[in-house]
Amino acid sequence: MAADMAEGIASLGGGGVRTVPDNEAVPKRLGPLRQDLQDVSLILVGDLNNNRAIFPYYANYYTCGDARYPGAGGHELRTVVRPFGDDKNCLIIGAASAADGKAAVGRLLEILRGSKPGRDVELPYVLEVKLSGETARLFERAAEWLRQGGGAKPFEEQAAYSLVLDHFTYAAHLYFYTGDESFARRAREAILRLVDREPEKIRIGDYTMENLAVAWRRVCVCPIFSSQERARVDQSLFGTVAEHSRAWWRLSDGSKGIGCRHHTTGMLAWWTLIRVLQEVGDLDAESRKQLQDWRGEAEKYLNGLTRHYSDDQDDYQSVDSVQNTASYCLQTGDLAWYQNGLAERAARKLLSITDNRGWYAGIQGYGEALPGWERFTLNGGLLLGSCAFVYEDGAYDEALKRLASLGNSWGSLQPAGLRQFAGSRPVGPARARLDSFMDVSRLTPYRLGLLNAG
Repeated sequence: MAADMAEGIASLGGGGVRTVPDNEAVPKRLGPLRQDLQDVSLILVGDLNNNRAIFPYYANYYTCGDARYPGAGGHELRTVVRPFGDDKNCLIIGAASAADGKAAVGRLLEILRGSKPGRDVELPYVLEVKLSGETARLFERAAEWLRQGGGAKPFEEQAAYSLVLDHFTYAAHLYFYTGDESFARRAREAILRLVDREPEKIRIGDYTMENLAVAWRRVCVCPIFSSQERARVDQSLFGTVAEHSRAWWRLSDGSKGIGCRHHTTGMLAWWTLIRVLQEVGDLDAESRKQLQDWRGEAEKYLNGLTRHYSDDQDDYQSVDSVQNTASYCLQTGDLAWYQNGLAERAARKLLSITDNRGWYAGIQGYGEALPGWERFTLNGGLLLGSCAFVYEDGAYDEALKRLASLGNSWGSLQPAGLRQFAGSRPVGPARARLDSFMDVSRLTPYRLGLLNAG
């Protein structure tokens, strides 16, 4: 596929295009890209499971190409603008099979033939997605909700703020997954309506701020936004970051260890929004300096999560924070938390204290020992899916199939049905440790300290 693409670009007068096999571009699995490739614009061909170089893009929600998306017979052509804050853009030609990849390359060459010929062949921003029928059906309910909610009509002046915000996030994510520009137009209308109402900030809570941040990252690069519109939204989002810099969950208390689900969820979401503004935001130098200072504060806390495998606050002994720890490690590429076994321990605890609906059962905290009392399902799909991928052990996939509800939750940035890190892996040694769905969970350092102190 890569050779066909290079040959096609050369035929347009673009000169020689170097191709590099993924195991040479990324010599160590899950390791960094080779140094000489880090400062150039890349075209990546394949998906999470067949191209090593795609892992960091997948982990940072720039693409979702795996065994389930875009699906058999499908492909994606996706420009990633300033990934990781780099000055260079990237193009992902996503496909799970050679045949699908060949079709995607053919479509790319069609687009290039419409551009100006010459030595410097320029590819305009592109987002084209061909979904399999099964995958396309996953988005039908969300698309129908937008249509039934007035998606083709202007928002009324009295429309609830939360409804307009939901329209923005729904439409932005649908644009990302389907490539349908009508969703981008709806997202644009919604976010500008919010900024018109309250220019100083976008109102959002700690549990939904990550959703807002990633939605803006996914849609703001669409050419339908003018530079002035992007700048207005960026300024409002900076106000959101500033407001949450004073949030209660930002206050540190050394006696509480890593704290509770609000501390970890809020901090990861805050860090994510900061990163989005650093990567693609239009802000002045003073604002950028402040963002970097805040990012440093957030990372000091988030780095501390990697020393734990569960929440340790006295009144809420849950594993909500696991999804935040996993996401942070995957996005930064620092996988020590997986390699030292804490991720595996977290997975075992997750399976031992959730019931078959994905709800907490028999844990200390709200609703002591009441099966299914806590109504938030966990984003177990991220933890178990990433464990299967990192450890190359299908036992985690098997566990997720048996408790399928863990894969679809409020904490997931992927829609129901798109299992994160989907792939086909042989079952390995983890099966013996996961199969019973029961475990002896160690006390967290904070709780152990309480017991020792009497």
